[in-house]
Amino acid sequence: MCPQDTHSTASDGGHRPSESSEMPVSGDIYPTAADLVSAEDLDGEVCLYRSDIDEVLVLNTTAADVWRLSDGEQDLETITSMLARAYDTDTTSIRADVHHVVASLIGRGFLTAAGR
Repeated sequence: MCPQDTHSTASDGGHRPSESSEMPVSGDIYPTAADLVSAEDLDGEVCLYRSDIDEVLVLNTTAADVWRLSDGEQDLETITSMLARAYDTDTTSIRADVHHVVASLIGRGFLTAAGR
């Protein structure tokens, strides 16, 4: 069970920062869990915990799918394509949302991203 000291629930991986403060991401990054982040599946949602700042974040099902695919093995465009196939839609329709989730999780320190 996730610790409940600090709790944030969001459908998009966190609060939506203002456009000027959100870190833009490109499709050629390989997102992966940051150090000191643990994750637990809870009935289709994912509970993330950052032990360094004692913060909990609960992702909804869609953001959880993005999280699960962010394993450092796929770049962001591949993740977007995989989700488009899973949701039976085109990548153009979901690209902005997927990029927003990843940017938000990077900005809050739950994901890191590297290019190859």
